[in-house]
Amino acid sequence: MLESAPGFLVPPTSRWPLLRRSSRLAGAALFAAILVACGGSDGDSAGGGGNAGGGGMGVGVETPEDLLASFKQQTLNWQTCDPSLIEDEDDREELAQLGERAQCALMRVPLDYADPSSAELQIEVLKVAAEQASQKLGAIVINPGGPGGEGLSVASTTSLTLTDADPGEAGGLLREISRRYDLVGFSPRGTGRHSPLNCELTEEQVLVNEFFVDPSPENLRKIQYNARVFAEGCAANPLTQHIHTDATARDMDLLRGVLGEEKLNYIGYSYGTWLGAWYAGLFPERVGRMLFDSSLDITGSFEDAFLMQAQAEQRIVDEVMLPHAAGHPDRFGLGNDVTVLRNRLLALSAKVKSRLISSWIYESSGELNGDTFVTAAALGLQDLLTQKPQASLQELKAEIAGSSAFAIPKVAEYAYELSNQLFSPVGQALDQDRFVHWSIRCNDAGPQPSVATVGTDQYWSALFQDFAEKYPLAKESFSYNPCIYWSEPVKKMPALAEINKAGQLLMLQTRYDAATPFEGALKTLDALPNAKMIVVENDYQHGVFPYGTACVDKQVADYFLHDQLPARISSCAGKELGGDEDEDEDEDEDEDEDEDA
Repeated sequence: MLESAPGFLVPPTSRWPLLRRSSRLAGAALFAAILVACGGSDGDSAGGGGNAGGGGMGVGVETPEDLLASFKQQTLNWQTCDPSLIEDEDDREELAQLGERAQCALMRVPLDYADPSSAELQIEVLKVAAEQASQKLGAIVINPGGPGGEGLSVASTTSLTLTDADPGEAGGLLREISRRYDLVGFSPRGTGRHSPLNCELTEEQVLVNEFFVDPSPENLRKIQYNARVFAEGCAANPLTQHIHTDATARDMDLLRGVLGEEKLNYIGYSYGTWLGAWYAGLFPERVGRMLFDSSLDITGSFEDAFLMQAQAEQRIVDEVMLPHAAGHPDRFGLGNDVTVLRNRLLALSAKVKSRLISSWIYESSGELNGDTFVTAAALGLQDLLTQKPQASLQELKAEIAGSSAFAIPKVAEYAYELSNQLFSPVGQALDQDRFVHWSIRCNDAGPQPSVATVGTDQYWSALFQDFAEKYPLAKESFSYNPCIYWSEPVKKMPALAEINKAGQLLMLQTRYDAATPFEGALKTLDALPNAKMIVVENDYQHGVFPYGTACVDKQVADYFLHDQLPARISSCAGKELGGDEDEDEDEDEDEDEDEDA
């Protein structure tokens, strides 16, 4: 799979299919199958502008605001959730544990807020009811990020996490959130079963190599060919132009009203912070308590934010991963010299290095030990391949079994899996979350002129060459960019001045976050004078709350329960990185049991 289009997602849970569970959005349908002619009218400032009928604004002509009334006045038909809406098995099991507290419904939204009578979509909503309805403080809508992240199960998984929090000061407060708030998740337009975006490509994608493995003009041509075919396929679907943050923010405001909430309480992770800021700019008077967890830089464009990732990933390797490995030489077998270890990594062949970098999970500090074992496996494989460069997969695995370099069981385990990756072709994989991801990314414009422009294919390939030299152990993320072949963005984020009318917000950020780097979060904080930020030191977890320490969780809980905010910037110690060896072994035993089942 081409690892050149990262998203701002809550930490990934898959390294390889046999070792980590993964979650994918499912379902696709043609545009005509998901649109239903609107029969009613409706009204609110959620509307865009212009006359639905295209004529003058005379007496008797309904405005877009008038035409939103039928959407605002709808009543959601809450029912037992269909488990098949949640693809991941673990998430389905968690949903089942909630019993009747979890209910699902479909919400109607206009396809086009500038012309609400034209057509409509249906969006899936999941609500976990507050345990103490008589003391309810309201509802919290949650977005997991993406763009294009599955949004239903985040409500059920968050609810269980809060409900099952360990006793104690912070744990009790987390449980109180579950008791006093409904937690609500939804499938953003373009995702889910009822309004999926499907870009029908008229030409087949071709297999490519990562650009830093094969920087040849021919490989670059293939990468950019795939990007162009992807962009053209999405442009051909009329739904694409309606998949952007502005519409999703307006959908959230409809959801707020339909839920009977005067204010929107909200937790947004990663891209969800961009979505939350957009909502705040559109409806500042309707903002309740908002947590921006792992904040995107909202002052520029998506491309500005992506440009920060390579430096942040390289920083994790240099300042966290390598010192961690060198600090535990007996456990990982990588010696105790950071400089020597770094030079060994830089000397890896392009093929081995690319597979290693692609397997590192920069977004989750909980995977640090696994990443370090994979590193040891890659270095051992490189030594074998140097001795026997023509070895087949079977020969390579036989060498692993007999080599003392793989005496540590976990190193050998990862070496076998990494060997499979070395002998597998690399290709561009397409799925529903990628369609939505790129549609939002290419359709959105930031609130002010961007430092980075989409530019040309030559611009991005030259930029990557420069970044490859500066950040040699970071993932490549620039040579593939469908936005190069996109039309102009269709929506612009509201001005920062409008966002600041929303009042006080709370931000939560780890110091070494790679997906939404600390530098970008600081830009957002600087642009929001009323915001406060909690910084978790010595950690790179992407998607933090609930974190599991009193310092972090108490401050967030106090905000939602008592409207108490910390100082402008407060600091909390991070958890011990990597966990302990017993936890790793227990995790492996659980995975083995799951596979046997």
